[in-house]
Amino acid sequence: MLAATASSASAITVSNVQAVPANLSAGANSDLSVDFNLSGGKLDDLVIHLPPGLVGNPLATPTCTEAELNADSCPAASDVGDISNDVLLNDLLPLTVSGNVYNVVPRAGEPARFGFVLTTPGNLIPPVILQSPAALRPGDFGLDTILNDVPDTASGLPITITGIHLDLKGQVGSPPKGFLRNPTSCGTHVVSVDVTAHDASTGSGQTSFDTFGCADLPFDPKFKASIVSDNPKQPVKVSTTISQTEQEAGLKRAVVTLPAELGPNSTAFGNTCTEADFQASNCPAASIVGSAKAASPLQSQALEGPVVLIATPAGSLPKLGLDLRGALALKLIGDIAINDSNPNALRNEVTFDGLPDIPISEFTLTFAGGPDGLNLATRNPCASPPFKFNTTFLSHGGVTTQGATDADATCRGSKPKLKAKLKRPKHGDAKLKLKLKAGGLSPIRKANLKLPKSLHVSKGAKLKRGLDVEGAKVKRTKSGLRLKTRKGGAERITIVIGDGAISPRGKKARGKVKADIKALDGQRTKLSVKLK
Repeated sequence: MLAATASSASAITVSNVQAVPANLSAGANSDLSVDFNLSGGKLDDLVIHLPPGLVGNPLATPTCTEAELNADSCPAASDVGDISNDVLLNDLLPLTVSGNVYNVVPRAGEPARFGFVLTTPGNLIPPVILQSPAALRPGDFGLDTILNDVPDTASGLPITITGIHLDLKGQVGSPPKGFLRNPTSCGTHVVSVDVTAHDASTGSGQTSFDTFGCADLPFDPKFKASIVSDNPKQPVKVSTTISQTEQEAGLKRAVVTLPAELGPNSTAFGNTCTEADFQASNCPAASIVGSAKAASPLQSQALEGPVVLIATPAGSLPKLGLDLRGALALKLIGDIAINDSNPNALRNEVTFDGLPDIPISEFTLTFAGGPDGLNLATRNPCASPPFKFNTTFLSHGGVTTQGATDADATCRGSKPKLKAKLKRPKHGDAKLKLKLKAGGLSPIRKANLKLPKSLHVSKGAKLKRGLDVEGAKVKRTKSGLRLKTRKGGAERITIVIGDGAISPRGKKARGKVKADIKALDGQRTKLSVKLK
């Protein structure tokens, strides 16, 4: 009894923390082992703080429901690792309690959840079933795994956990899919452990590991921009999208320099939100200037939320705040500055630095047009030359890429456009490229294209093999093609017919391509262009 009293009076202690990926390459799908010892108290709550960039993919395996977990009947395919705990039963008998780690269906607002089913040799005590949700840290965007209410008794006997050994898989399934991924940055990464005992005492410990080979990771973000002008006297709608593959290094900093022809709307710049209200998601409607959307291969649903202007000290340009909401909720703040590298053509520049090392497949910012829009065009964006965006991207591995992109512009009120071009190489198959652009007051819903008699279009499998379409579904008709877009219509449609699916008749294919276009609002337009 005296010994037990003395033990309970001491604070819980964490020691011998180790966390080692099997593969130390940056961005590798590597197994990870986490081990530590406990003494001086009975574990109640546990938080393992993973370093930024060390992430798991909950979509890599089927999930186990909480009901299946509690019944110890999780699908084998949902197994993502192993766990074993060293315990003292009745403070005398040392035992190893071990089991599986399962990918459990996350609850609302959680990016992921783990389930543990632990048993003793010979089932000396009934299985212990625990759950651990994951949470994203707002400070550095690292993930925490949280385990609360760890029992201190089993079958009426006291138990004390003296050691925890957790192994998570880097790859799962057959064929294997990446589950756990190392940070895509090189250098030292810290793993820390915080514990709370049943007597409310606390303890902590940490360790670290280094990753290498950042230069071996691909990094080639794609960028596109579009401008829509509904009224030449009002600000224009501007959308930009950055896209990456899952295999690339994470994007750490993105700098987008707007065209010189896009200037700020001073009226909109005067409506701001305080940073405190932004952090509380309580910005006034007038400060919202657009929307943001981030799709990740780690989540089935994209993160979405408003883009707001955040107030800064007097005389400074406001900042941009992105309130991305969802299971991996993020709040990002970017800087707006003036790029004066060319004094004769000052340009607005937006910079987001310290972006999370989390795979993002598409990241889109859309700034609204209309009287309260943020961006004023000093000339017609549909006229030549096109508006040009410049970009500089920095990876978490230290690699920089730069580029220049022409914006795709649409000016409402202008007529739809049709382009038709036929390529006839000396050797190989002919290729026909058709482009339809809405340009009117409403996107394209349907269109019939009539091709000149000098062109023969194949049927069936041959046409399907040689047809490449973007923006619509296509059917062959007696005189050409019938197009039908999705429910929301399409701003543009591109059709390429090649690989022997189109044959010019005669030495020179001449004639006109005609289009009968029907917009979403019912407006019809007929166009005719010469085949080039």
